Order: sequence, then structure tokens, then C-alpha cells
Amino acid sequence: MALPEYEYAFWYLLYSGEYMSIQIPLGGSVGVEGSVYVLGNSIVEFPSDANLTLSPSNYTYYLELTSAVALTATRELILPLNPGQTFSITNNTTGGQSITAIGPTGTGVLIAPGGAPTVITTDGINYYKSTGSASGGIALTAPFTYATSSPEVVQAVVPGQLITRAVVVIETAFDDPAASVTVGTTANPDLIFGPGDISTNTTDQYQEQDITPFNANDFLIITITPGTSTQGAGILYYWIQ
Repeated sequence: MALPEYEYAFWYLLYSGEYMSIQIPLGGSVGVEGSVYVLGNSIVEFPSDANLTLSPSNYTYYLELTSAVALTATRELILPLNPGQTFSITNNTTGGQSITAIGPTGTGVLIAPGGAPTVITTDGINYYKSTGSASGGIALTAPFTYATSSPEVVQAVVPGQLITRAVVVIETAFDDPAASVTVGTTANPDLIFGPGDISTNTTDQYQEQDITPFNANDFLIITITPGTSTQGAGILYYWIQ
């Protein structure tokens, strides 16, 4: 009995070692709406000369910003604060104004008009300009609290390695005004952030970039001096290559 054509085609492909390549465009969200971006791109238009909150239907990775009117000042694009959420944004609005990509609270990133896309990401508190892929570095994190053993060894470093960017975010304020946090190496504990660089009594972020390359085998460390604090927490974000 002769096989139907579709069955013959199936068995031929199965046993002949020849395979078909089927390309399926990816789209749609995964999990809670807004918790991850949709693969793809969106054109987001500022309908008026005012701030704009991004709609969940536009939670795509790439955003091209346009405007129906000429903007007369820097405006805000208000984004969700889902930890790890990342956007690549091009500012093609009219009027020659910058756009601040920011969450409903916290700090944001200024997106200049025109130019290449700017990649930003959030830790759930603030938005940061992502420099890991541009610099070839790898973004790593090291959380700490007032009770963390100090100094806290983060990782070993070798000659020639470079921390291209370091950000300390104080998420919970320390309640002793004398508390301090420094970041550096065992040889130089204040190399990146020294005493007075970080205010531990307020929730805020602190950033250093283009740090001198390491010239000896050493360890990246965080030194927490909590004093009499009964609370306090933060995260060190660093990009190393």
C-alpha cells in the first residue's frame, strides 16, 4: 500500500539524515507582565511636551523614542523597576532634548538625542547605563549588610585586570552616623571608594569608572565599619575585565 505523500516525506526526512530548518519569530512575554522584556522593538511616541510612562505593551528590549511635538526641555520616560530589566533606547524625539530613562522612584540615565542606542538596566531601585558589553567587562555583584564580616573578600584579581566601573548602592541606611563602607584591595583598601566617598546614612548610589589596572596578585575587598548600627545593607556592582 502506498503511503500518503505527507507520511512518505516524514519517513524520508527521518531516515535520510536530511532535515528542514524552520525559523519561528520569537515574541510575547514570559511570566508576570513587565517582569521581562518582549523580544523585539517598539516605537514609543511622546504625544505631548511632557513626561511619559511606558505602557506594558511596549516592554520590548529595543525602544525608539519619537515625539508628536517638539520637546522644549528634558523629559522623563518612566520605566518599570523590575530588577534586571534591560532596555536599549534610541532618542529620536524632535526638539533636540535629552530624555531621562528612570523608574517611578530613584535615579535614571540621560539619553542624548540621536546617536547610538543606549543600553540601561535596573537593580529595582535605580537605572544605570550598562557598560559591561561595551567595555568587554563582566557585570558582577557583591551584597553586604551591617553584619557582614569585614573586610569581605569579593574576588581574586591578577596583574592586568581592570575594574572598568564600580557602583555601590546603599539600599538600607545604616543607623550609626559614624558607619562607613570602603572598596579596594587588600593592598589598598580605599582604591575605589575611600572614607567619605559613600554616605551610609542615606539610600543612594555612588559610582566610579576607569579605575587603574591592578599590577599585582591581590583581592578585591569591601570594608564595612558599622559602628553601633543595627541595620544597613547595600550592593557592590562591578565590571571587571
